[in-house]
Amino acid sequence: METKEMVNISVDRFVDIYERLKRVFDKDVVVIGGRAVNLYCFKDTRKTNNINMVAYQPDISMKELDPKLIKNDFVRDFSDSKNLLIMDIKDKILGVEVNVHYSGLLNDVPLSHVIKYANNYQIITTKGNYQIKIASIPTIIALKATGRTKDNKDIRDLLNNYYNGNANEFLENERTKEEYAKFEESDISKIKKAVLGINEENLDKENKLKDCMKNNWRVTFEILKREH
Repeated sequence: METKEMVNISVDRFVDIYERLKRVFDKDVVVIGGRAVNLYCFKDTRKTNNINMVAYQPDISMKELDPKLIKNDFVRDFSDSKNLLIMDIKDKILGVEVNVHYSGLLNDVPLSHVIKYANNYQIITTKGNYQIKIASIPTIIALKATGRTKDNKDIRDLLNNYYNGNANEFLENERTKEEYAKFEESDISKIKKAVLGINEENLDKENKLKDCMKNNWRVTFEILKREH
């Protein structure tokens, strides 16, 4: 199976896609997934070949949607009752996949929740500032509590950048508590398992680094002793 090359989707290109999707769905869309982590932690520098969005419209039909997609330079690759995979064809060379989730749950998180707690995020383009909607950090972590390696990495990046790498600091944060207040206990447990697992990994790395530094100090000391 052919693997698509990872690319840097420019800020202007990303905003153009975002703006056209708003026209397709006649409302704001929310950025989720790796692109959201990219924006929060790396200021939009990480390479990717797709974009994940939420556009909560559970009653929309493909018959209604298809003409809007074509009008805005998108082609539908796949759809079911919850998800829509489209290809941006405005740039024929750099094809970008866009996964749009528009109904139901995503990793047990209601899409209405994603919309409700989304943050405004300002992007600087060549034409000036542009405001998008991006999923909140607690929402992204809930969506990424899957156990997959790449999702664990994204959770680690968010914890390290915003909560000092401390899972308990994240879990005790007032915004986190507010967002998770109506979650099922099983979903809370899944999230806790994910973030506390990252916490243990961070502590393990920290302890290994300390041991390494101690060993290096001992080796240096022994060399100095022999030289004198």
